[in-house]
Amino acid sequence: MTETISSFRFSPRANRAHEISWRLWGPEAFIHAQNLQRPVLLSISAVWCHWCHVMDETTYSDPDVINLINENYVPVRIDRDLRPDIDARYNMGGWPTAAFITPEGDLISGCTYTPPREFALLIQQLVEAYRQDRDGISDRAARLRTGSKSATPNTVAAVNLSFVQQVVKETQAAFDAEHGGFGVAPKFAHADSLALMLRWACANEDAASMGMVRQALDAMMDGELRDHDEGGFYRYATGADWSVPHYEKILLDNLKLTDLYLEGYLATGEPRYANIASEVLDYAGASLFDLTHGLFFGSQDADEEYYRQPLAGRQAQTKPPVDSTFYTDVNALACSTLLKASWALGRNSARQTALEVLESILALEWANGLCHSYAPDGTIGTEAFLKDYAYLLRALLDAYDCSESERYLNEARRVADDMVKKLVDEESGALFDTPLDPHAMGALCRRLQPVDGNALAAEAIDRLGRATYDPDRHQQAGDMLTSLAVPAGQHGDAAASCALAVYRWLNPAVEVTVGGAWGSDAVCQMMFAAAALPYPNVVIRQAPVTDGESAEAWAEACLDTMCLAPVSDPSQLRPVVMDYLDRQNGDGFDDLPIVTLLSPPA
Repeated sequence: MTETISSFRFSPRANRAHEISWRLWGPEAFIHAQNLQRPVLLSISAVWCHWCHVMDETTYSDPDVINLINENYVPVRIDRDLRPDIDARYNMGGWPTAAFITPEGDLISGCTYTPPREFALLIQQLVEAYRQDRDGISDRAARLRTGSKSATPNTVAAVNLSFVQQVVKETQAAFDAEHGGFGVAPKFAHADSLALMLRWACANEDAASMGMVRQALDAMMDGELRDHDEGGFYRYATGADWSVPHYEKILLDNLKLTDLYLEGYLATGEPRYANIASEVLDYAGASLFDLTHGLFFGSQDADEEYYRQPLAGRQAQTKPPVDSTFYTDVNALACSTLLKASWALGRNSARQTALEVLESILALEWANGLCHSYAPDGTIGTEAFLKDYAYLLRALLDAYDCSESERYLNEARRVADDMVKKLVDEESGALFDTPLDPHAMGALCRRLQPVDGNALAAEAIDRLGRATYDPDRHQQAGDMLTSLAVPAGQHGDAAASCALAVYRWLNPAVEVTVGGAWGSDAVCQMMFAAAALPYPNVVIRQAPVTDGESAEAWAEACLDTMCLAPVSDPSQLRPVVMDYLDRQNGDGFDDLPIVTLLSPPA
């Protein structure tokens, strides 16, 4: 896969990093390194990354460093957002990464940000060692690659409740009871872990877990992680108490947090959580949405000088630049988040924007094939990765749920089939992160099976199976979850996303369709009643809005092919649904108000 969005992206401030003879990742760069018998210096940067900019402005602008690199290395530069596949294999613990690799693409060593003098000494020592023992270093690097390829996972995810309980226990143990959130400094939001905790708390009426979630939500919104002036959340805080943030704003993180605050609002009825979700969406719409193309840009730069100013001071300065690139996975996630916001917050405009984004993605796919990234000028990036497919599949299913359009369901079938065809591991059933590339080099020859991407895809495939009455897809999702290698005894967002997918896979979705005048108190109360159902897999859907809708609200709950009689009193939803679920394994349903038996399509 050769990158076609080819312009290198340096710090927006003055620097000399462009004086290094950077090359794109690809066969030409490695052939050149083999001909010159030089090691490759791989720079992994990010357009939003503060320390990447500092590296450009200091280390990569130092004359000695520039000369040493140009004379002794073949320098290759990639952006981690454009090439997450390369970043996943060569990252040395953060951004920026400087990875030193052989002309065959095997990793020798690497570092993150290093000041100019130390970096100059490091690259001088490394190239001298390489010249003295080129064959030995290459052999050791190749053996390291071979060893990592054959390494066995610590454990495999069990598709049972015990696995979910274990991950929840580990997540609870990692909670910071003093400041909220997880771990110590630096402090990240860990939205996936909080989403698992919230679902567990609601399904099991676990007050302790709910308290942890609420403490984290309050700490993030009240602390310095949030931009209280312009909206949105920064990427992370350097202090355990959520102080001194790094000021980059990543759309992916903000969308996950929007969804989390929406779920928190539905579960607790706290208006402040709804306000935060609305504020973040307003920020994304104002700062990252491109009206011309109907898509969102991926991030906004971390400009410390700008964000440290009070609002009045900011207004006198140019806003930090945004990454003018459209990413398929993030835009698909934006579609799903906006669709949820449309009914949870009564924002009908969000539904229109969501479907516009989805149609823009599909139009780009039909014109260019499904790619990971697209630029406004029409150039395209690499072929789509696992998360691009998985998020798009979920967005299509969400669009189907809110519109009942068979077109979206048919598109979902097509995307799912294409994803599996290109990415499936026939031996394990899990999905690789990249399509098979016969020209792959170095670590890209080893296709990975990321836990979080597979969990996302498995959940979407299971939803598609239930929507199309296809039990084979449900089994396929179970096989994918079973095959995932989850690090034993280690808390993390990947384990949390896997546990959440398993939790939902084990429990058929209860779909609650709510109708009425959107934004009215009656509808809000009915949504809260649906969100508060103590069940792991509740899907809340919006009924088609008609003119002249009464001020009353109603809700109808369905499980598989069985639907219960609609209720108009929020207090009746829980006993009706839970009584139905309890009796599934009991004596029957003769006295339950079942009025509809849906038939699968022929």
